[in-house]
Amino acid sequence: MQSKAGQPPHVVGGDRNKLWPPVDASLPTPLYHQVFLTLQEKIRRGDFGADGQLPSDQEIADRLEVSRITVKRALQELAARKMVVRGRGRGTVVAPNSGLPIVRGSFDGLTDSVLESGFGTKIDLLETTSVPASPSVAHRMEVSVGTPMHRSKWRRRIEGQPFSFFTSFVCESVAERFGVNQEETLPFALVLQSQGYDRLMSGQWISATAAETEVAAVLAVDVGYPVLRVERVMHDEQGDPIQYLIGFYRSDQFNWYIRSEGPFVGTVVKKMTEKD
Repeated sequence: MQSKAGQPPHVVGGDRNKLWPPVDASLPTPLYHQVFLTLQEKIRRGDFGADGQLPSDQEIADRLEVSRITVKRALQELAARKMVVRGRGRGTVVAPNSGLPIVRGSFDGLTDSVLESGFGTKIDLLETTSVPASPSVAHRMEVSVGTPMHRSKWRRRIEGQPFSFFTSFVCESVAERFGVNQEETLPFALVLQSQGYDRLMSGQWISATAAETEVAAVLAVDVGYPVLRVERVMHDEQGDPIQYLIGFYRSDQFNWYIRSEGPFVGTVVKKMTEKD
């Protein structure tokens, strides 16, 4: 289908060479958040230029095949995050210093590091309590179901914006051995490192999911917002599990960095035939 100007769908004005990804009503992510993510990525890439003008609300709605109300809500979200400035008579323009700080996580580390220098992070302790190990926690920690666990929850913020939410499980006996108490305000990995335990190992599982109620509330996003889920089991020098961590990261403020040694080798699959 061609537009009136003879352009392909999802192409806007001066952005003729870049497709606009369509929204999908079947996804759990609300439509306005899909529009928000599309516009945010374009601002990040500089598609509109520094202090550039965004297309009109109606033009965005037409290209993404959504209502103006949906576009307006997405633009309000961008404005609330100080990525755009909206004004009567001037439309919507990219705000100065609109780039969000991005946090980089590494597969070879136990804590996240800030990619750009100059951005400070803050840790908010949300909960510390004792709970019995559920079947899933007991499986990861290689203990019996019901084993007393020290559970803590905390959130990390960058420039005032929440970007990650963690739930940590440590056996009560291990927590007592390392002096972790109900008033502890540091992540367990940092507690161990502060005590000289540097030879720690971890295994991680990474997936994408939709934010459920608690995660959405802590990360200040809507239920169904796309987030990264990371499960991490930390082992001591003997290889015994000492912490099970479940983390959720806002997909708009986090990416993973993978470091490897030696040449990268892709996978080639050969189709087998009867002659082979």
